[in-house]
Amino acid sequence: MLEPYINQLNNLKIVLASSSPRRSQLLKSIGLKFEVIPSDFDESSVPVSKFKNYGDFVSELAYKKAMEVSDLLREENHEADLIIGADTIVTINDMVLGKPKDEEEAKEFLSKLSGNTHSVFTGVAILSKGRNSRFSNQTEVTFSKLTPEVISAYVKTGEPLDKAGAYGIQGKGGSLIEKVSGDPFNVVGFPLSAFCTHLIQDVLPLPTGN
Repeated sequence: MLEPYINQLNNLKIVLASSSPRRSQLLKSIGLKFEVIPSDFDESSVPVSKFKNYGDFVSELAYKKAMEVSDLLREENHEADLIIGADTIVTINDMVLGKPKDEEEAKEFLSKLSGNTHSVFTGVAILSKGRNSRFSNQTEVTFSKLTPEVISAYVKTGEPLDKAGAYGIQGKGGSLIEKVSGDPFNVVGFPLSAFCTHLIQDVLPLPTGN
């Protein structure tokens, strides 16, 4: 979708405000060139209870992360033409499952997801000079019924420990999933199609000289 704009985009300084290797891989897969400057924004400083829905919550987190990196660059007398922030959460029964703090919590998360359908929300913010965009995307994921032995063995692989909801759809965790309704890339952590659409509609073309 970005092919008509890729030359313009790759002449810009683009920053991804995320340390996620999965987000980097997805953005590289569409030909985008960028620098990674992870955000240190404290997610716990934004209470989910302040928001009407989870989509607004994750898009605000994405915006805060992008702004934190923007402020950091400004303090260092640097600028970026585009800064991309993102955040992903998993929700089930009005509970938010972030990244598990240890193996025991990962097992608890997976037990909750076992045999049930949950929602994955990813918020994305795109900051540019004068034109910004933020949005969220929702995907429904249904897990197979998991035995305690399967959960324990999966957690022992280490894969769940750095992922929201304690699983990775693009890795061994994909075998735990029965059905996905919506964008599967959203579950990985970055909704590519929605990102391209919002970038084109809301941000491009950038003003001359940016």
